[in-house]
Order: sequence, then C-alpha cells, then structure tokens
Amino acid sequence: MASDPTTPCADALADDASGAQPYPLFAPANAESSATPLEDPSASGHDIGPSLRRLIDSEVFTMVMALQYLCSEPKATLYIAQRLQRFPIAECEFFLPQIISVYMTDPEMYRGLKKGFLMPMCASHMHLAYMALVHLRIALVSSPISSPRHFAIAQLINDIKRVKLSVTAPSMSAAEAIHEVDEQGIHTARASGITEDAGLSLSALRLGTDSDDDLDEGTPPQVLPPHQPHAPPAPASNSTPGTPRKRGHQRSKSDVVSVRTPARPASAASVRRMADTAGVGRSLADAPNASSSKLSDWLIRTESSLEGQVHRFEWLHGSHSSLDSGHAFDPRGGSGTLRHANWDVEDALHAQEAFINTLIAIGDDLRRFPTKDARRVQLQALLRKLNLNLPARVYLPMFGLDPHPEDAAGIARHHFVARIPPEEALILNSKDKAPYMIQVEVLDCDDFLSSHVPSKLTPKNRLGHIRSYSEGGGLDDQLCPQSDSDSGSVGSVIDIRRRLSNAANTSDQVFASQSRDPSALRAKESWVEKEKRVRRLSPYGHLPTWHLMPVIVKTGDDLRQELLAMQLLRLFQDVFQRERLKLWLRPLNVMVLTDSAGLIEVIGSAVSLHQTKKRSGDSLLTYFHQQFGDGTSESFMNAQESFVESLAAYSLFTHFAQVKDRHNGNIMIDSAGRILHIDYGFFYSNSPGRNMGFETAPFKFLSDFVEVMGGLESDMFRYFSMLMFKGFLALRKHHHDLVTFMKVSAKGKQGWASHSVGFGVDSTLPCFYGGDEAHRAFEERFQWGLSDEALMDYVQQLIRLSLDNARTRMYDNFQYYTNGIM
Repeated sequence: MASDPTTPCADALADDASGAQPYPLFAPANAESSATPLEDPSASGHDIGPSLRRLIDSEVFTMVMALQYLCSEPKATLYIAQRLQRFPIAECEFFLPQIISVYMTDPEMYRGLKKGFLMPMCASHMHLAYMALVHLRIALVSSPISSPRHFAIAQLINDIKRVKLSVTAPSMSAAEAIHEVDEQGIHTARASGITEDAGLSLSALRLGTDSDDDLDEGTPPQVLPPHQPHAPPAPASNSTPGTPRKRGHQRSKSDVVSVRTPARPASAASVRRMADTAGVGRSLADAPNASSSKLSDWLIRTESSLEGQVHRFEWLHGSHSSLDSGHAFDPRGGSGTLRHANWDVEDALHAQEAFINTLIAIGDDLRRFPTKDARRVQLQALLRKLNLNLPARVYLPMFGLDPHPEDAAGIARHHFVARIPPEEALILNSKDKAPYMIQVEVLDCDDFLSSHVPSKLTPKNRLGHIRSYSEGGGLDDQLCPQSDSDSGSVGSVIDIRRRLSNAANTSDQVFASQSRDPSALRAKESWVEKEKRVRRLSPYGHLPTWHLMPVIVKTGDDLRQELLAMQLLRLFQDVFQRERLKLWLRPLNVMVLTDSAGLIEVIGSAVSLHQTKKRSGDSLLTYFHQQFGDGTSESFMNAQESFVESLAAYSLFTHFAQVKDRHNGNIMIDSAGRILHIDYGFFYSNSPGRNMGFETAPFKFLSDFVEVMGGLESDMFRYFSMLMFKGFLALRKHHHDLVTFMKVSAKGKQGWASHSVGFGVDSTLPCFYGGDEAHRAFEERFQWGLSDEALMDYVQQLIRLSLDNARTRMYDNFQYYTNGIM
C-alpha cells in the first residue's frame, strides 16, 4: 500500500519507490470526464474562433493553459470556465486561488466564473465550496466598500452559501456502530447484524452517549477574562437581563458584542451599517424587524460569515459562550446526526466554521498573556472547553475531503475531528504572536456529510480518560482516584477544577528544550512512538479508524504567501516526477483561513539544523553517524543518498524562487536523512531587512553538506552535481508553465473600471514587491538560451558560488548573535 501523504511522520513520506505519485498538475484533463457539453460561446455573442475552441476542447489543454488564456482571451471566459469542470477535483482545488484571482478582475470574467465553474462545482464538492468562500471573503476585505467589485463578491458569497449539496442517506458502518454505547458502557448495536465480533471487546468501550445529562460534573476549568489573569470568573449568565454588563475588553465603534445580549438590541441603522461593512450574510430584505427577538441571531450569522470581523473573545469567555454547552459544533438543527437529505453549503459548513473560528479565537486570546508558561496554561484550559463539543461533524480543511492524488487507490480521507489532547499542545516561540501546535485525533469515515458522527463522552468518562505525559499516568491518578461508590463520583466540582488547574501547571514536557527556533522543535520520541502513546491514552484510540494529525495554528500572519510558495514547490515536484528524476521535495499542506490566520501541516520526525548542532556539535556528519551508524553501514548510505537527492532538489528550488532567510532554523532534516526547507516569508523578490538583499548566494550550500557527501571528490558529490544539472534541464523545459503560474498569481485585484486584461502586477503579497521586474528575473534564471554544454558549466559555477559563501556565513552568524540560532 502506498504511503499516506498526509501522515506527518517522515518515515511514512511517499517516495519514488512507493508508487504513489502526486497528480500531474501540468497534465491535460480527460476530455471524457464530463458528460456536460460546453456551451457555444457564439450563443452569448462571443465568437472565440474555431482554432481557440478546438484547443480548449482538446486533450492537450492544461490548467496552466486555461489560466493563461483567461488572461489573454476575455471573450472565452465562460467557455473556459465550463472546460475547467473536466479537470480532476484535486487540480481544481490546487489552482482555486489563481482561478478566483483571475476571474475577479473583470465583470465579464466574474459572470463566467459564477455560471460556468463555481456554482456547479460547489454543488458537488463541499470542500471546494469552503475554500472558495475563504478566498472570496479575503478578497472582500481588500475591496473598497460600495465598489462594484465588493458588491459582486458579496453576492457571489451569498449564492455559494445557498447552493444545495446532494447528500446520501445517513449510514453506519460496523466501525462507526462501535461508537454508539450507553452510559454504562454496554454496546448498543444500531445497525443490523452488528455484534461484538465487528469491533473490539466491549470492556474497552467506555465512551458514553451524546445525551443532555447534567454537565456540572464535568464543568471545564476556569478560563481567565482578558487583562485580569488572576481575577475571579465572570458573573453567571442568569444575571438580570436589564443590567448593563461591564466589559474589560474595549473595541472600536464597530464592536458588535452588544448585539449578542438580548437586552441591548441594535438599531435598524446599525444593522444596515454592519451589513454594508461585511457585505455578506443574507440580504437586508431577509433581515427581521429591529424589534424582533431574532434580530440578534441574524446579526451574529451575518457577521460570523466573515471571519475577520467575528468578535471571537465572546465566543470563548462571554456569558453566552457556546463552548460550555457541549453543542457548539452541532448542526443548525441541534442534532448530532444528519436529518436532511439535502443541505445547502451554509448549513453544511455551519459547524465547520464554528470549529475553525474557535481555533483562531484561541490564538488571538493567547496573545494577551506575556509569558510562554501563562499561554500554555490558558491553551490547555481552552482546549478542554473545546473538547466538550467533540466529536463533531468538523474536519481539518488543510487535508481536504476529496481523493488525494497521492493515494494509489484514490481513497478519500474523509474524517471527523474526535479530540485535541490538551497536554500535547505546545506554544511556539513568538514575541508578538502566539502560534501553537496541536495534535488532532481524527476518525476516518466513509462520507463526511452522511456518515454517523461518534458520540461525545459523558463528563464521567471524559475525566476518566485524562492523561499526562508521564509513563505512569500520574495525572490520571490525581484526577480520577478509585472510589468504592457505584456512582463513580470523583469529588466535587471545586476539587475537579483544582486538579485540572494543578495539572495545567505541571512542568512535564515532551520536548527537551525551549529553543528560540520557532519553526522546529526537537522531540524526545519519534513520531511513531508519539502516535502509539497518544493512541493508547486516547478514549478513541481503540477504534480502527483513529489517526493523529499535528497542526500549527497561526494567527496574526497572512499565510497566502506561504500557500503560494507551497504551490510553486508542488509544481517543481511535478516537473521532477514527470521527468523521472530522483529529486525529492516535500510540499506542506497549508490552509489559509482568513487574511490573518491559517493552518500549517507539521512534519513529525524532522528537526532543524539548529537542533542537530545543539545535539551533536557543529558537525552535521556527527549527527548522521549518531542517527544512521558508521559510514559503511547500509542505513548510513541510504540516508546519505536521500540527503543528496533532497539537497539538490531544494537547492534548485531556492535558487529559482529566490528563497531567503535561510538560517539553520528554517532547514530541517527528517528521520530518513532528507533535507527540507520551511518558512517562505521571503521569496521571489522580497528579502529580510526591508528588502536589502543581503543573501546573495544562489542557494545555501555549506561545507557541512559536502562533508556528509564524503568530500568534493566523492561519488556522492558527483551525484549531487549530476542531479543539479538534470533538474535544471527539466525545469528549463517547463519554464513557460512555471513563469505563467507566477504571473497569474500576481495578477491580483485589478480595478473593474478598466477592461484591460494582461499580466499587470497588482497583488498585495510581499513576494511581488519587485513587480514585473521580478517576473523577468525569474524567467531569465532558467537560462533558456544556453546550450546543454554551456548550461553544465553554468550549474557548476552556481555550486562554486554557493559553497561556503561568505554572506551565507555572515547571515548565520547574525542569526546566532541576535536570535541564538546556531
């Protein structure tokens, strides 16, 4: 079986030997994959010519070609939009940011996007609809209010939210039926023919039911209000409705917290102002009267549809917080199971957006705490509140819901989020922001919309499964002492809160040191060991569909540039694989959530060069010997070969993409010896120090790397040089597609007043700081005018210029003295 590409363990990363290859993004679409004929463009008054029509209809028409012709042939926008439906869904999702960016540059193109592509595709693919909403909302924020573009985007968002999704009737497989157990742990078979033999022993099933029993027994730990780290909890929600409630957290005049309190309804004018500002939600004609009791709910729905304007603090801490209810991520009908044969996109994504907003809100909330320890305590407390609402019909959007092209069998990784272990969460190093890493327990399912959602834990069983990192499970003994009582009582609510508070302050850590390297952490245990340990301690770990997915949640950062870099990296990877070269790249899954938040995949068994130096001194070769044995062992030679193949691939990518800020905290080594780069905040045309361009080497190539190869005269060094040359040739062969992709990505938000269509740069991403000159420089780096013999000499010159480059060493020294990165 092919390796699962979503697994963060470096041991499980797909390689050439696995037979699992990413979908060829430059490959033409199957002309027979869609039975829907293309609409004749002449019917709408646009004659695109027979030659162009034949090209669009042909099997050689690729997605990159589609993007290019969208920019050069505005009359063909509807025809091309319909043609896009024939491409595989994975390819449509990959290029979706560029598709939306191009189509939103002109009213005519906008209509073609809506009619020919987005509406029909969103009706059959919920994840694509979710991605489209995310990117359209970001575009909405950047558009001037009351502009035609702003109005059009808002209308398109509303139309997508009302699209009906076809959902099959709810079903329950044998594995899913195991989730259904009663309060005493007795298995309740809810599908005919399900017996004990269908799953594990009943003694292991202590999950409880999704009942509405008294939750006071499992009251979550107190979460401190803002600016009052040691203040008592907020007043109970049963206070007098007419009494004004003081707020310690003040916002601007656009603050909408007041509309969440029924005693303080907003006026009709404020409703209209909010709707005009957000530009999303239902139309004003659908809004209830200002005196209606449903006005507040309508306002919340209208505002929450745009993540950037949600007042998430109230969601976490306010007296009306839904997290305490245990049903914050339930469907709008209030039931944990699917009751409708047809959902629209808005209803289907209601719980998903509430879950994502909660993750973002936690990151925003952590920023108010000055120390890392205080943030850790708060993070664990908030995750415990969040777990009251899980499992739910929510998923990690970075991994999607459609078949991954890397899966040999094309099996979709549909899953539900089951739990986020609080003790596994980590605060990453950042002075002004509070990124955090979580280990997310997920349960695979047959279909996200129609499969049965596992039951939530009852308070009694939830406390019974709390664990610590210690091997002896000491935290479990503290929280759940054995009792002779049949009721299983674990003490008063006060005792429970005290134990949880003490547990949150426990100093046990999985990671040996709190490095100043924010992009990588050194683990004591391998990813395989970590996954086994978390699974053993999880109340859902006995289920065969259980998986662990580590994710970094970042708030305060625009991850669109990171996403663009991963897209370009994936295109480079596709070129190498199409040309059958043993050059290894590892694009990470990045999901942009808002213009200031997102999710990033984590590679479990990878450490930074900074950490290898801390562990083994200045010699990378010493680290390789420690990990893989002496130089004559088979494991060392395999790791050495993997190192060379990955180093050559990333050297080519960082040269062509001009990736900067390459200190040793941004370069990783995985458990197979392969090198990979992270953090693409500076690439293409921008650089650290206000674009001063200090790093001038073609790529980072240290003498430590040559030492691992065996020296400049070694076979491995010659192998590295050969891979560099062959990779350069392959990239030059496909340079037109790569350059076109970057030009289209830079197209951005051109004004609707002009109908001029071209490659004008108007993107707000920092990487396009250089404008059209950056595109010209990118194209020139492919050296398409050189012969093969001259290109070989040119590649050797790049290697010589990069080897122990003086500026590279100076930049490393600067990072060491200023940030402690070795």
